[in-house]
Amino acid sequence: MGGRNGTIVPEWKVTDYNKAIIQEGAEMYEVINGKEELVAIFKSGRFRGIGN
Repeated sequence: MGGRNGTIVPEWKVTDYNKAIIQEGAEMYEVINGKEELVAIFKSGRFRGIGN
């Protein structure tokens, strides 16, 4: 997940998903101007974009 200026947000940079402890079904939201939008769900070991 990138910041608005295209940089990586360190808290969300995952280099080895095998070592990450993320619960199946975890949700990732994008927040712009206070509006939350669901953009991905963790499924089968990866975040999957909505509609993918």
